[in-house]
This record gives sequence, structure tokens and C-alpha cells, in this order.
Amino acid sequence: MYTIKAEVSKQNGDNSSAEEFLKQAYDLAIKNNESPEKLTNHMAALFDILFLNDKKNEALNLSEALIENDPENVLLYSNAGALYQNILLDKQSKANSLLSKIETLNEQQLEDLKLIYKDCIELAGKARENFLMCNQFELDEIKAEQYYSEAKRLKQIVNELKSYIRKIDKKIDEL
Repeated sequence: MYTIKAEVSKQNGDNSSAEEFLKQAYDLAIKNNESPEKLTNHMAALFDILFLNDKKNEALNLSEALIENDPENVLLYSNAGALYQNILLDKQSKANSLLSKIETLNEQQLEDLKLIYKDCIELAGKARENFLMCNQFELDEIKAEQYYSEAKRLKQIVNELKSYIRKIDKKIDEL
């Protein structure tokens, strides 16, 4: 019932209500001791709406639970990797904006910027891990190679982020 209400809300553009209905459906499924497969379906629908509602941290927590319930599902790893990557790109964009003003930043601001880049490195690592898992579980060789290529690209991003941290350290030493 709640799932149907959520779908109607989504179709009417009311993603907030859809999220609430899906949370209620998930809670009810837990109370009714539904099968792991049905729970996973509820969780996947909730993940999608959380992502649409820009509640990325909640979606990540749910994503980890989904993977725990179905540890060989390529789509779940792919969704998690894409979500980590999405958060990474947002943070990296903000950090790069600050980095472009490096000459005007004081020591505390530089230290804060370093922390943002360290967070970015962690996010890139998590995205990379998920794409590597996709590569391992994907049966289609072409798709598997695409996941591996994305993991390699994320490794390059990590190296780039580390170079930004070295640049910040150098600027701190100059102060």
C-alpha cells in the first residue's frame, strides 16, 4: 500500500512524500519479517528516492545495507560507486574553487582545505573500491572493462588530489 502511494507521489512530482511512504513501507516490511529479497526491493526503491532528494549520506548508509544483503549484485556496487563519485565531484569542485584563491588564504583556511582534499581522497577510494567490485562480478566483459577503466581514472584523481595537498603544504611552509 505504501509502495503504491510512493509511486503515485513520485509520478505527481512529490518526492518528499514518496520518500516518507517508502520509509513506512520499509519499516512495515521489517516488522512483518519479509524475505531478504523483498526487503532489498524496498531498500532499493528507498535508495533511489533518497538520491533524487539529494540525501546522499542517507542513501550511502542504505547502499551499504543493500550490499550487505546482496553482496554479489553488480548494480548495487555500481550505484554506491556512482554516489561516492557524485559526492566526490561536489566536494572537489568546492575545494578547487578555494584552491584557486590559495594566495589569499590564511593558515587555518589552508588546513581546512587540506582536510577537504583528504575527504575527497577517501571518497575516491570508496568509489574505486565499488567499481572494482563491479569489475569482479560483472559477467559482460565490455561492462567489466568499463568499470575497471573508471577505477583507474579514480586512482588518477587520487594522485591529483595528493598533489593539491602537497601544494597546500608548500604554501603553509611559506607562511
